[in-house]
Order: sequence, then structure tokens, then C-alpha cells
Amino acid sequence: RHITIIPKNLFETSNNTNPNTSTSSSSSTPQKQPPFSNEDVLVIVDCSDYKYDRIVLIEKTSGKVKSVIGKPGSQPGKLNYPIGNAIIKLPIYPNLALLVTENNNDCVSCFDITTGQLISQFTHPKMRGPMGICVNTTGHIIVANYTSNVVSIHTGYTNNPKKFGAVIKLVGDNDGIVFNNPLSVAVNSRGELIVSTYQHKIYILNRDYQIIKSFGSHGTENGQFNNPYAL
Repeated sequence: RHITIIPKNLFETSNNTNPNTSTSSSSSTPQKQPPFSNEDVLVIVDCSDYKYDRIVLIEKTSGKVKSVIGKPGSQPGKLNYPIGNAIIKLPIYPNLALLVTENNNDCVSCFDITTGQLISQFTHPKMRGPMGICVNTTGHIIVANYTSNVVSIHTGYTNNPKKFGAVIKLVGDNDGIVFNNPLSVAVNSRGELIVSTYQHKIYILNRDYQIIKSFGSHGTENGQFNNPYAL
């Protein structure tokens, strides 16, 4: 349902550097280069008919499948109806990492995109039916939770593994903001959060997570939507 493009230059940059700053870590741990680092890569979530439940990495130019991450299951390291994916660089891990929402497991799994191994997994009582996911300019992980009607903000870029995935804020949880089944999230160049919902609406929130604009209705005309699943 969600496709992410990883530019090849991201594989050339050590994960010990915050992509949002120019400050480098003193760690000398080398980054293992994946076999597809010579070109852009498509990350595709494959969950058709609930029987595949995997992440497929494909070379953008050739279309060749270069790697498959995950297989069906509810145990850590397996995937139970994956929906959204996002890429993050972690100072506590040398390689590029892949975040995946598991809709039926009510959690986010984090994989080493090079080895396919599970790095971490996190959840929260308000993380119910997670779908879209993104990472903002400050390294926070943002998740659209369809069932709980909440957009959750989590710690992402951190030097403390115990704080990874910790909830920073719950948008739509008794704060006057009402999301009806949020589907997808994205962040624009100004750092504003964009949320799409099953009720055919798009919301734009500022950096303080206050709504500054909303639009959309059900239909096929300009400005109308039909369950906008991805942003």
C-alpha cells in the first residue's frame, strides 16, 4: 500500500550522522554496504490477501528484487499485516533502518535494511490499527493510528535505546482535535504535519501540532477524495 524511494546517496552516508544536522558522531563503526547501494531502491509493502506480509526491496531502474524482509507471523521479527514504512538513521546503529507499521500487531517494527534483522519494536495503548508512518525533520517518528483515532509522536533519533519509540505526544487524544480514522501522515518542507483520514479529509498541522488548515470531502471532483490512503 505504501512505497518509499531510498536515494542511493543515503546508503553512502553513515548512520552515525543525524540527517537533520551537520554534527557527526565520533563512532568509527563501519557501515555495511547493501548489494543495491549503486542505485535508488523502492521499498514496497506487500500484504495482499493477508498471506504475504513482507517488505520487498526492488532496484528502481532494473526492477530486480534485491531483498525481502519479514514473513507472516505475530512473533517479533515477523510481520502481521504491514501497512506503512519509513526510513530512519539511528545514531545507536550503524546501518540504515526501516520502520514498518503492523496493523494487526498494533506496533511498529524497526529492521536493519541491510541485514533484514529486527532492531527494535515498540507499541503503546493508543497504538491501535497503525497505518501510515513518517519521520519528521527533528527525527521524531509519527504514526497514524486508524482504530484509536490518534496520531502518535515517538522518539526516533536518540542515543538511548531505551527511549526509542517512547511517546512524546498523542495528537487527537482529548486535546480538541478529532481525527476520524487517520490513514496516512507526511511532513512537508516547513516541518508541518499532514494527515489524511478515512473520512476523505486532509489536515495540516503546525510544528506545535495545532490544525492550521483542513479540506476535502467525499467525491471525484477537485478537492474531493475517496479514502486517501497515502500522502
